[in-house]
Amino acid sequence: MDVAKTNYSLGAMDIEASFTAMRVLAEIIASDVSLLVTFNHAIDGVIQNNPSARGNPKALAQLDGYKRPLVESLSMSLQRFVIALWPAK
Repeated sequence: MDVAKTNYSLGAMDIEASFTAMRVLAEIIASDVSLLVTFNHAIDGVIQNNPSARGNPKALAQLDGYKRPLVESLSMSLQRFVIALWPAK
């Protein structure tokens, strides 16, 4: 391989694909945040309407379990977004 002839610059298609991927990832993050806010409001409503749930570890664990996959998805998406913005050198 001739290093002098190797082109390491991104072509227009590569840049467009990168921007599209970033836009899709940003939309996924926004959707996850919106769902998380909705879940939190619903959980707050359950706790307000059912005071016994506040002191019940099993009920609190179950409520937390509803949003845990969403929090994990959001965390992974944010990590991907940051890595895409600031790649390792």
